[in-house]
Amino acid sequence: MFVQQEICRRYGADFAAIPETHKVGISTTVLSGLLPLNGLRHSPEGDTSGWYIWAGEELSESADFFQPLHI
Repeated sequence: MFVQQEICRRYGADFAAIPETHKVGISTTVLSGLLPLNGLRHSPEGDTSGWYIWAGEELSESADFFQPLHI
């Protein structure tokens, strides 16, 4: 966790630890080799971290684009 804290400090971002039981939304495009790799964070809600990760230039609006994955 120290690496994440250092990165946050370097860029002036607040560090917010995420419990291991929480989930991220991740797209299967992440495994495709597409670039760039993208991440977007909304405020955490319930058992979700608020993080959404995908690869490629386009963010799909398809309801099944992101799959839940435990951290």
